[in-house]
Amino acid sequence: MKANELIQEVSKGPVRIRLGVGDQTAPNPFHTRGKGYTNHFSGNPDQYQFASHSQRNNYLKLKEVLRKNGLKFNHFFASTYIGGGGYANPNNKNRLETFIGIVGDINNPVFIWYKYEGYVAGGGQNYVIMGGVKGRLSNFLEYKPAIQTKLINRKPDPIVRGGPRLDKDWEVIDIWVKDRHPFGYGYGERKRIKFKVKAKTKDVAKNLAVHRLQKYYQKQTNWLTLKGFEHYSLEIDLIPDYKNMRATSFDDLHNKKEI
Repeated sequence: MKANELIQEVSKGPVRIRLGVGDQTAPNPFHTRGKGYTNHFSGNPDQYQFASHSQRNNYLKLKEVLRKNGLKFNHFFASTYIGGGGYANPNNKNRLETFIGIVGDINNPVFIWYKYEGYVAGGGQNYVIMGGVKGRLSNFLEYKPAIQTKLINRKPDPIVRGGPRLDKDWEVIDIWVKDRHPFGYGYGERKRIKFKVKAKTKDVAKNLAVHRLQKYYQKQTNWLTLKGFEHYSLEIDLIPDYKNMRATSFDDLHNKKEI
């Protein structure tokens, strides 16, 4: 590939952009073509004309946060859709802006700002991604500078290839058991039992929990037999073991008490 062709290819960017959260990618808005799509942009973020003052202000706030951490936006990809309001409001004219701001290498960014506007209210997204996690832009801007720096410098949790995924491997199960006498004398005490099972899905975890409970009740008093277990009402709640979970969002980091 010639030098000028390489420059042109870099300026266009890949068709899909890696988000840095597992294997997730997003379509590059610069390559989004078709009826209604206009204002395609690929280049210096400072030269991009935002469709709203609020997003321009968000850009300036993010730019300052990055500056304090020795970083800056290196590239912006964007496009705007101007067209009908979909099936619900076909006569309305929407102006929907989508852009991706990248810090670092385009193919391996260290920080991303992704803004997508949908046809309906609340149908869009406006979040930032760094350190293998993503969260709302508004939340990130509200964090104290120390938390922002910690997120920017965070290393993504490892993804285990060819083995159980850390985010689905361990689940803690809290079970409420409504005891009912096997001879139909009404409900007895309500017991809470907490233990762990190893499972990749919630359905499998529930099946393992029932099996564990059957063994548990067989070891109790004589009338608590396996047959009697059939009369019991189970309420099973699955609670992820956050300590061993691979974080992919700000909420996960809060649950893991990292931020």
